[in-house]
Amino acid sequence: AFFGVSLEALLGLPETDISAASGRVTIPVFGRAEAGAGILNFDQAPIDHIQKPEYLETVDGCYAVMVAGESMEPRFFAGEILIVNPFRAPRKNDFVVVQYKQKNDLLAVAKRFHRFTKTHLFLGELNPDNEIKIAASCIEAVHYIASIRAV
Repeated sequence: AFFGVSLEALLGLPETDISAASGRVTIPVFGRAEAGAGILNFDQAPIDHIQKPEYLETVDGCYAVMVAGESMEPRFFAGEILIVNPFRAPRKNDFVVVQYKQKNDLLAVAKRFHRFTKTHLFLGELNPDNEIKIAASCIEAVHYIASIRAV
């Protein structure tokens, strides 16, 4: 605790939130990739915790995702950490993390927000330039990406 390192980290196990032991406020990092371009499984435990950025100090529910795949290059690269503010409403062309249900899984993707209609959410990919849509009935959340942290 003195060095801000958990027992799990020392043993090479998935880490739990060490904020209480270290005095730091941390946020979870999700990043277990599923089949498909940049799709993450949000039903899994976080893969890590990172220090919460000061500019989000008063915002509850912040989290981060590790980029998987190349569908958003050159904006996001595989392995980068996207820090998410779940309370800022996205605007057209903002970059967002979309959480959605598929069968019994909660999945997530990082894409560019185009529009939300009664029937679908339309998102943009950069590599290749493509518009994708997800049924509105499957959408759990659309969260604004506040920043990128290079690894």
